[in-house]
Amino acid sequence: MLESFITFLKKNSKFYLIYGNILAILILLYIFISPPLIRNLPLDQQASTMNQIGYSISYSIVLLVYPYFGLSKKEISNPKKLMLIIFFIFIGLTIWLDSFGIFMGYNNFMWDYNYGHDYFYGILSQYTKVYYPLGSSIYFVFCYITNPWGSTLLYRLMSDCWGLGIYYMVYKISTIEELGIDRKKLGNIFIYITFSGIQMLFFLLTQKGDYFEIFLSLIGIYFTIKKRWFWSAFIFIFCGFFKLYAFLWIGGILLLFLKQKKWSDFKKYLVSTVIAGSIFIILSYLIEGDKFFQNLFSFRWQFSTEIANAYNLNFGYYLQFFGISYLNVVPYVLIFGIFILYALKFVKKIDLNFFINVVLIILIFYPAVNFQYLIWIIPIIGLNLMNHIDQYRKSTAVFELIHVNADLHAFSWLMIFGLNDALYLISTDPLELFVVLFIRFILLFPMVIGLCYYFILNNLQKEKSLIHNPNTFIEV
Repeated sequence: MLESFITFLKKNSKFYLIYGNILAILILLYIFISPPLIRNLPLDQQASTMNQIGYSISYSIVLLVYPYFGLSKKEISNPKKLMLIIFFIFIGLTIWLDSFGIFMGYNNFMWDYNYGHDYFYGILSQYTKVYYPLGSSIYFVFCYITNPWGSTLLYRLMSDCWGLGIYYMVYKISTIEELGIDRKKLGNIFIYITFSGIQMLFFLLTQKGDYFEIFLSLIGIYFTIKKRWFWSAFIFIFCGFFKLYAFLWIGGILLLFLKQKKWSDFKKYLVSTVIAGSIFIILSYLIEGDKFFQNLFSFRWQFSTEIANAYNLNFGYYLQFFGISYLNVVPYVLIFGIFILYALKFVKKIDLNFFINVVLIILIFYPAVNFQYLIWIIPIIGLNLMNHIDQYRKSTAVFELIHVNADLHAFSWLMIFGLNDALYLISTDPLELFVVLFIRFILLFPMVIGLCYYFILNNLQKEKSLIHNPNTFIEV
């Protein structure tokens, strides 16, 4: 075992030499330069800056395992037992982190909790005046009624349960024979979805409600591959009332049936979608009145000219500086245009690539996206890892090693130099705002390049992958 580990280190010596030295220099800079600067900050900023530095270094260290992705040949004899072991390890880490008050997603938790409380009791407040589709509202209410004490620990443990559900559904999907995933490959899947830097950072430290939707979406994918059309449509509609991408999955499936003239499957899926959609719309009307329709037909969800300051890590945010009317519509035109082109020209089967690529189209162009949203598809990428291992290595190198890593550390140093207000775009100093927006704009490029690598290389290698593994794709 030691011999194979030494061989592995030698094979990846260039990566460890370059990346290891960069990481060592960064840590030394934090140790020798940052302390006096941090001491000059207000007390509340000192604590948040130290937390940010901790997140950044932790993320960088986790990425040291990146070259190991896809190399494991160990067969997992008892996947369910392994899942439980991972689950209890996460439980232990969650309790330990919460006991020290280390919770990067605390503000998200408070928003979800307060929204759930006010929505449940019909209170119009700063939370409920922001409209969320029914799926999100139901989840926020669930978070409140199962945790009326507002315990961060209970909320985080609930996220761990969704994590266990994600592992279980990944395992269930991997057992579908048409995918051709054997026991040896299952270990690589678990390694990827456990140690992907973004996954670990947001699962352990942020623990957003997105993980419930990711769990649901994997159930929907399972039903789709198994050709259980009603349950596939019902789950995806539910997911769509959280995030847009599930609606595009439904649209892609329907377009494929039309393109292939599979009228029976098209009618079954369309009817299932209409029934499921009607159920949620009727529920929404009974609970909220006509709020859903008001927001839908006013395009207030997506076509608002006001883009939240938190989302300055996307091209859509910067379009507002051109001062051109309706320029904010361009990202949505690109999303739907490229999606339709992709569905009609490139999608031959409903496979793992399809689910990944539809989400990537949204992530590349959607004006309210940050790098964290890759968590929506990390489990599916893990399932697809061995079919496109070289492409995913390149994508991960650009997206996680360069973009996310650089952004986390840039955020840390901007905080160290007292630019907290500028980071949240509430500063009155134009120079500070320019510096922050310019740095984050530069960091957009490796993010988009990484996402394009995931998307384009998947499609370029489709025929090659089919030759090597004819069971990779699912005929629907």
